[in-house]
Amino acid sequence: MMMIHDPSTVATGNKADMEKAIELLEEVKESIINAYETKSHLSRNKIAKMMSDETWLNAKKAHEMGFVDGILFADKKAPFIPEKEEEEEKQEEEKEEDSLTAMTYSKSKNMTAFLSKVSATAEPVKGTPIDQLDKRLALLKY
Repeated sequence: MMMIHDPSTVATGNKADMEKAIELLEEVKESIINAYETKSHLSRNKIAKMMSDETWLNAKKAHEMGFVDGILFADKKAPFIPEKEEEEEKQEEEKEEDSLTAMTYSKSKNMTAFLSKVSATAEPVKGTPIDQLDKRLALLKY
């Protein structure tokens, strides 16, 4: 797995110290974008967005996007397997291939998807009305 994210730091001090820390983080992010741009040939805007979104890539996706040169142990030689076990081995390989399907994970996309599922809608919702739930919660305080 590979995570692409904005740089972070810990800073203490006054306003001027905080501004220096912000400038440092901005400069570090630009340096990282420069390196990723050279390696992946993706646009600076796409890389910056991936960093801000805290994007996770599996090995296959990182390789496809040009962030890595190769995947370790991807080409290892298979051991000799007797004929009757070959079919079972093929099925296992197919399952393994499915698990390697390229994917990305973005914290902000995940949060947006979650919020779209739990946000209030104009449609009536089946279940306990909110005023009854508020009364029940009030009883728990005592």
